[in-house]
Amino acid sequence: MTEAEQTQPCKPFAEITDKEYGIAFATGCEVSPTARGIRLSNKCPRCEGMMSYDKVEKFSKALRRGKVASEPRAESTGVVHVMCTCKRAHSGCPADDEGCGAYWTVEVSVE
Repeated sequence: MTEAEQTQPCKPFAEITDKEYGIAFATGCEVSPTARGIRLSNKCPRCEGMMSYDKVEKFSKALRRGKVASEPRAESTGVVHVMCTCKRAHSGCPADDEGCGAYWTVEVSVE
């Protein structure tokens, strides 16, 4: 977490979604392969905390590079349901949870 993120006031924890969250997260999202799948990294569209979200896939070793689209297609197999996993201290966040509570959907296409 950057020093600027530490000093910014945090939004309180709330399980909330908005169509715009997926669009905002997809813009500039970095997709990288992991040993077990892919990692999506960008700022949370609600609280703006830096975060990453891992999606586990059996075929992970074949992944090289990916792109994210904000509008998921129903027939797509690359739809990822994402939730904020930032490390900022959001008031009201359950002790066994992390992030601000926001969640959204994006589509990942692998090249």
